[in-house]
Amino acid sequence: MEILVCFLIIPAIMFMAALVAIYQHGLIAVALWSVLGALYAGVIFQLFKGFGDPLGRTHSFEWLEFFRDSFSALVLITITLMIYYAAVHFLKSGSYLFASFFLILTLMFPLTFVLTDGFSPSKFKNLIVSLDKKNPFKQTYEKSDKALKAAFNDGMNDKKSIRPFVKISTKIAKSSPYAKRFSFQFANYSTKILISRTKNKDYGAAKKIVNNYIDNILPFSEYHQKTNDLASNALVLSVLSNDQKLGQKVMDELLGPHVETNTIKNEILLFNLACYYALKRQKGKMLDFIARALSHGKKAEQFLSDSDFEYYWEDKEFIALLQSGK
Repeated sequence: MEILVCFLIIPAIMFMAALVAIYQHGLIAVALWSVLGALYAGVIFQLFKGFGDPLGRTHSFEWLEFFRDSFSALVLITITLMIYYAAVHFLKSGSYLFASFFLILTLMFPLTFVLTDGFSPSKFKNLIVSLDKKNPFKQTYEKSDKALKAAFNDGMNDKKSIRPFVKISTKIAKSSPYAKRFSFQFANYSTKILISRTKNKDYGAAKKIVNNYIDNILPFSEYHQKTNDLASNALVLSVLSNDQKLGQKVMDELLGPHVETNTIKNEILLFNLACYYALKRQKGKMLDFIARALSHGKKAEQFLSDSDFEYYWEDKEFIALLQSGK
């Protein structure tokens, strides 16, 4: 798609500028044509860079052929417009013989050019498709996606190590140009492995997943909405494993500014934050998150059945808040 945009839309704009230059003969129009020509050359240069060494054996001949054909298209349309302009000029001046000649030439020149294979539309189209299939960035993304998914499947198997997932996810996050496009996969896969390992009480592996996401993935990726699920389950892990440092790390580095605002609408995360502060005996923050969890769909009964809140079951403010939320 990028190739089609760069080599079809930009030349189309250039053709319009050329038409203005032909009819107006103005310096501004000529300057616009020159600027767009430089832009087109810049696009080609950037795509050369994207494909590695422009003189490399893999793509050099294909790119040279592509440039030749696209440049031929520019020449074809420009010359055709010039011939048409000449025909209009003779028509206005009353030279109908010359006007007829140039009008016929206007029609015949492109047809002759195409038939002699000066510029083959089908060849041009096939070349675009060929280059798109061989796009190394696209191959890199697909290859990385498959590798990450395979490592995730291994990580979901309790009999296998999570090291491949940690290693591959870190490598993609730090070195892939598509790291931000993997934001959902990073958060989703990490969350699922975290939940699986926590259920099986493999807290060591679960903590590695959380630390890997915070230390090696998030700084190079983006905070995805799915990250809330990871944070929520990481807080559960910190409570179950009695790891206050992990809980604080999740609060400080994973949730960060999202916690003290009203932007969080995930009732599970809000519930787990209430659990976290209940166990830390921070009543004020606990009540705040209980209220927010209730407003987003959590049932009051859940706070009375979860042992994390047992310390507050006879607390008047706690009971009053739950009753108001029923």
